[in-house]
Amino acid sequence: MKRIISAIVALILALSSISTVASADNSLSVRIDDPIIVNYVLTNSCRSNLSIDSGKASMTSSAYGLTKVTKITATQTLEKKNGYIWNAVSGSSFTKTVNSYHITMSNSKNGLSSGTYRLKTVFVLKSSDGKTETATAYSDEQTIS
Repeated sequence: MKRIISAIVALILALSSISTVASADNSLSVRIDDPIIVNYVLTNSCRSNLSIDSGKASMTSSAYGLTKVTKITATQTLEKKNGYIWNAVSGSSFTKTVNSYHITMSNSKNGLSSGTYRLKTVFVLKSSDGKTETATAYSDEQTIS
């Protein structure tokens, strides 16, 4: 009977030390202002740029994939901030597809009212070996008074 009790106690101690180590390994400390780093497999770089002048938004986006990338589809969407939510501006979504490892696109939207805007661009890259990757880039915020 002593052997069984000793074995059970040893097992409980072993399991409790394993869960302690596992919980210590799962702790993560991240500050709110830390940059988010995304490791892409097919994407070398992607960018969204927005400038606004006299109620007209000029939107430029670009992406470079690895040389094995054979097709890129980019979708630009101008977004307006409403409290803490970003909503798409009506009539401001544009899509372009190229059979290349590099894409650039430029579009504009007139008649913007006061508020805070940003450009969101979603890139879908496809490689010659059948892999697909989605990369998203946001511009800096621009405000119209």
